[in-house]
Amino acid sequence: MKKKLSIFELAEKFTAMESRHDLFAKETPDGVKYWDALRYGIYLTILFKYGFVEDSYFSVPRISPQKKLIKSAYLLFRALLNDFNLFLSSKKKYAYIFLSISRFEDKSGNPADFVLKDIYDQLQKDSFCIEFFRHKSFGFFKRNTKGRYFTYKLELMNLISKPRKSDWSYITNVINAEYDLDINWGDVFDYKILEYKNEYKFFKKIFKRIKPKYLFFQSLPKGMIAAANDLNIITIDVLHGYTNNLGMFYGYSKSAPPKQVKTLPQKLFTFSEYSSSIIDFPVEKVVVGNSYFFEQKSICESAKSAIMIVSGFFIHDYLSAATYSLAVAHPDVTFYYKLHSNQGQQELECRRHFSPLSNVAVIYTEKNVNEIMDDCFAIIVIQSTVTYQALQKGLKVFIFKKDYYEISYDVFNEPGVFLVDNWKELSTLLSNKDLQGNTVSKTMFFEPFNKNVLEEVINF
Repeated sequence: MKKKLSIFELAEKFTAMESRHDLFAKETPDGVKYWDALRYGIYLTILFKYGFVEDSYFSVPRISPQKKLIKSAYLLFRALLNDFNLFLSSKKKYAYIFLSISRFEDKSGNPADFVLKDIYDQLQKDSFCIEFFRHKSFGFFKRNTKGRYFTYKLELMNLISKPRKSDWSYITNVINAEYDLDINWGDVFDYKILEYKNEYKFFKKIFKRIKPKYLFFQSLPKGMIAAANDLNIITIDVLHGYTNNLGMFYGYSKSAPPKQVKTLPQKLFTFSEYSSSIIDFPVEKVVVGNSYFFEQKSICESAKSAIMIVSGFFIHDYLSAATYSLAVAHPDVTFYYKLHSNQGQQELECRRHFSPLSNVAVIYTEKNVNEIMDDCFAIIVIQSTVTYQALQKGLKVFIFKKDYYEISYDVFNEPGVFLVDNWKELSTLLSNKDLQGNTVSKTMFFEPFNKNVLEEVINF
């Protein structure tokens, strides 16, 4: 593990490197401009090698032949049923198409995409919905899959396709020399380009069938964006979560923004003027706001004694251990341990871990962070979009100085933010009853949804 550079230096080196070597213009032998499709996974791997994340998960999936056969059969059946339902659909063309990530649940327990909900509610009558998230609450007999087209065929394509070998020596040497690494990137690059090509084929076929004018999505996948742009569909990225230039989803060089890169959207819908100003993304930014992220200031926080811990795949081990210690030390405090939507495989183990403690409640997707915060006076994070929601709501925010916490540098001077080295230091702070009560954020991180702005953009 290397730790000679700060996360700020790593990010600065990254954008400087890709500009200096003109990486956005580099192509595979068959003409794919590959850098924008690979850059985020490469950046995560660099953070992993320098000790800022526990794993990059930028790798080639390994699955036994037996499991591959079983999974292929399942996906094939689902894909055929999916296409059959699409064939029977009475409506053949739609003006709008949404790629939903339904990682939340509505009040009826049905999967929902709250980030896109504002826009979808306005355009629903003429919209086609592709579902990108395999929520465990989806079910035919639950009658909550109607009107959604699932990506089973794409998953099957990625599972059974064989990557084409390419020569990655140039880009390997550039990255390794820049960051003093010794990584053989070839296999993972081959696989990620295979995924990109499969995305392109899968979504292009759907787009030709549906013929939409607009595509709404959150960040990814890059192959889908390229296919839509090639078909002259207006591509609109709706900010997936709060970010700044330390997160490479939306962080690009100021000096040399990429040109003619078809994996970039035409527009980016942001949450506020502030969120637009803090990222360097080389497309038109439009402030639309968002009802899910927007938070009104809470009142009577002094009457609340609960704390939410915002977990994540990379940071779960550290946060679950710290939460356990805090819960034992503060039996009078209720701790809500909120798992991220990508932690489905860790849910059962997490519930077992905390089962001896009556003052810890583990929550997966059955309740969203907005609802949980209504019962809380504070949250505990390493880094999360919820940090900004909590500050706008008036809650205290405790940030562990661990891993990639510095990504939230833009709130370190906000009132109500406390940076702590470990759970014992946090425990000392919690013993101070004066901590409870409202804080006043100086910044409007999220604005309410503005329907008029949406109408101006799509001209309906």
